[in-house]
Amino acid sequence: RVHPSHEARHRLVNSMATLFKVSQISYASTSPQLSNKVTYPYFLRTIPPDSIQGAAMWAFLPFSLVPAVIFMFSQEAYGEGLFQSVIDKATAADQAFRITGIGIQYMPGAGNYDIDLAKSKIALAKQLGIKTLIFAMTSDQGGQFIDIAVTEGLLTSSYQVIGSEALNPTVRPGIIPVGYMNFAPVSKGALWTQFEELWKSLTVEDVQSPAARVFYKLDHIEVPISAASVPLTNSSFATADDLPLAIPFLFDACYAFVVAANEMLNEGIAIADISGEALLNKVRAVSFEGISGAVAFDGNGDRAASYDLVNLQDGDQVRTAAVFSAITGQITRVDGEVLYWMSGTQGWTIPDTFASCQPGYWKDSIGANATRMCIACEPGTISPGGTASVCEACSAGEAANKDRGATACTICEPGTYSAETKSTRCYQCPVGEFSDAAGQTACKRCTVGEYASVLSATACERCAERKAR
Repeated sequence: RVHPSHEARHRLVNSMATLFKVSQISYASTSPQLSNKVTYPYFLRTIPPDSIQGAAMWAFLPFSLVPAVIFMFSQEAYGEGLFQSVIDKATAADQAFRITGIGIQYMPGAGNYDIDLAKSKIALAKQLGIKTLIFAMTSDQGGQFIDIAVTEGLLTSSYQVIGSEALNPTVRPGIIPVGYMNFAPVSKGALWTQFEELWKSLTVEDVQSPAARVFYKLDHIEVPISAASVPLTNSSFATADDLPLAIPFLFDACYAFVVAANEMLNEGIAIADISGEALLNKVRAVSFEGISGAVAFDGNGDRAASYDLVNLQDGDQVRTAAVFSAITGQITRVDGEVLYWMSGTQGWTIPDTFASCQPGYWKDSIGANATRMCIACEPGTISPGGTASVCEACSAGEAANKDRGATACTICEPGTYSAETKSTRCYQCPVGEFSDAAGQTACKRCTVGEYASVLSATACERCAERKAR
């Protein structure tokens, strides 16, 4: 069974597929949850899972020396899966502090999108002071969010936005600015040109004639061609450029079954026996050059395909500037290309205007060996973030009451003190001493005839006559 993109449908049919041992190959389902072979033993896919797209997003940070990003995601399987994938990679590198997540409620259905809620999330992102953002949302949520982001000033030269696969530059043509980037699975391999020639040679009669309907069993498919939202005409075959991204993966999903079944027939297995676990094992083992590139499945039924870093450039050109390899985990530049940034500049390294750190962090930006990464301030020091290249030490009489990444020094309250700079805490005045003002570097001793019997005293009490010393 070749299955479409709805993860919810997979969950509904999974129990039946497992019970009857029906193999499924999806051409558009990307949820990382579907990699779980305990839950989805008969599921495979020709499109790479979101875990690989998440790895590509994480790899972009060191590739272009991006110090920190805000990850804005829709709170559903797609957005949450991508966010978790990026967080997992960042955590493994002990750099989770570079990712700040902002979840946005999933609001499906026409007229249900809460504009005020979206605006409040954008306002929160602006307050953080980080200028590089990743939008990870389904196309229906992302399109509406982009419209609001435009009005709220996120899609301007003051910010850099990178979209997920579902948010390609054509989601809002004429609105998304030059310099916008997004990741898209590599869908056209060396054989794509041959498929293109085949496609352009077709006519409507080849697909919809009575003979074609019988030969291809078109009346048995889940959604009939006659129900297509765009009617099929001869002009539909004029070019393959306008075909949806998923088409090459659909073709290769079907072809994977053909290859597996053909191998089983060549082994002398009867057609009636090409099913169940035997078919599943054969499909898992297939390896061929498809129109989307080399096709093979790992132990989870996933395909380790690559991702393009797509860039909107001058003249509304959508260019592939670099490619992420799931095998190497690295991004490689495409020869002759360069990245366009939303600041209006070009280059492979993120412009300084976008290289801001969040408060409590400083940017390693001085010297030939500077990494341009955000580093947490040491205990007792603070930073407002942004492009600050050093952390400032708290003065005596103050303290930064946080181990690392403090954003402000706290003035010691009356009854406390700090004697040195870079203090991480204010100390209590001992018994017999006091501090009557904030910001003290030492406590004062009570004079003769006075006493302080508690810690953190703010004043001394006078001794009664019988207690005079």
